Amino acid sequence: VEQSWREVLDVPADGWVLSAPPAVVMLHAKAQLREKMKLHHPDRGGDPATAAAINRALEQAEAELGKEG
Repeated sequence: VEQSWREVLDVPADGWVLSAPPAVVMLHAKAQLREKMKLHHPDRGGDPATAAAINRALEQAEAELGKEG
């Protein structure tokens, strides 16, 4: 079973996220992507499948929240 974009990018569906504007949540998601790619990018010895899942998660977040942020 594929994880949700929130699980992949460690963006909870509770707490401050519930009241935050979508653009703020997207900023957080993009920051999480950058941090995770530092660890998982294939050019840095990471797993290509994991990097692809991280990129897919951002695409899913953008589809849900919009590309703002």
